[in-house]
Amino acid sequence: MIGTLFDTMLAQPSFFPRFFGLLAFFFAGLTLEIGIFRRQLFSRFPRTLVIKVHSIIGLFALVFSIMHIIAVFKDAEGWAESLSIWQALFPDFSGTLEISISLGLIGLYMLIITILSGALFTWISKRLGHKVWLMIHRGSFVFYLLIFFHALRIGTDFSNPYFVVFFGHVIIAFFGYILLRAVPIRLKERLTGIFKKRE
Repeated sequence: MIGTLFDTMLAQPSFFPRFFGLLAFFFAGLTLEIGIFRRQLFSRFPRTLVIKVHSIIGLFALVFSIMHIIAVFKDAEGWAESLSIWQALFPDFSGTLEISISLGLIGLYMLIITILSGALFTWISKRLGHKVWLMIHRGSFVFYLLIFFHALRIGTDFSNPYFVVFFGHVIIAFFGYILLRAVPIRLKERLTGIFKKRE
């Protein structure tokens, strides 16, 4: 199936902008899932290792995002003629296409802020408090949503439902995490007790 999807990508124009964009999206989703399932990972692997991998994957997402933008401007067949430097740096909400592009741009800026908040964890926690740092860092969930809608609205490959499901499952995992957090502790304990008895 992966080979078929890759062949389909090659057959369509503007391969490199799409390829780098999908890689950026993949690593962004992966670093988010590490954040979502961090407690389970901390129980299996050293905490420092999980945090280090989480940070490195976030940097991969940033690098491929920048490569995606560069490839767009190098794309003589597609976006190079219709996209200006201004649109690549500043959000523009003048039209439907501009809004779709701006969603990805705002998502990129939020990704940069999230990565910086991770790198400056100690400084932000001491100066502003851990809750403020956590609020900034959790902005990563918002940037993923923005990038998802950016890709959904103008991404050629997202006409294929496999891509929608593959990248959309991170959103499902995120909302599942939110719902689990909202469940009262007593109810969680009761459910855990029921499952333990069945085992």
